[in-house]
Amino acid sequence: MTTTAKCASIAFGLSTLLTAGAIAIFDHRPANALEKPELRIAAIIAVTGPASALGAPERNAVDLFDKTWSNREDLPFRIKVISYDDGSDPTKSVSLARKAIEEDKAHVVVCCTTTPSSMAIIDTVNAAKITMISMASSATIVEPASARPFTFKTPTSDKLMLQRTLDYMKRQGIKKIGFFGLEDAYGEGGLKELQNVGRRQMI
Repeated sequence: MTTTAKCASIAFGLSTLLTAGAIAIFDHRPANALEKPELRIAAIIAVTGPASALGAPERNAVDLFDKTWSNREDLPFRIKVISYDDGSDPTKSVSLARKAIEEDKAHVVVCCTTTPSSMAIIDTVNAAKITMISMASSATIVEPASARPFTFKTPTSDKLMLQRTLDYMKRQGIKKIGFFGLEDAYGEGGLKELQNVGRRQMI
């Protein structure tokens, strides 16, 4: 996925929160009918650290969303975007997710840039029943859906990418492949999907 496409998908994913946000905060409207309720979106991004090359365009997409929607007066609620940098560290991602939920009272958490960080906060958002939108690609972030009821993601999954790649290799008569991956949740998820897809498509 290109940087432009990724930014577009993140911005689109955030935009779809507007309708959901109205529902999420409907029962928490202030007593003063003239005061609009606030939809709080916490974005936890790897602005620094090893994944910063991915985090930079993600931050730009979130900034664009904030600039576009925060000053809108025609919405039934006000939008507040709270941004954090997790430094590409899954442990820090969990701490920031808890801070966003417990202190900022976020209705939605956009996190995280990487698969390891996204996987790390799943239990936190599940326990709080808070919607999470991940910007990472591994299918394991959202599967099985029964165990990830509050988790969604914007990029194309590694499963879909591998299906297309292996289908092309099969048409070319390639029968032997090697796998090089990171020793983390992203690498492990990629290997698992390669094995699953490979059994079906390379036979």
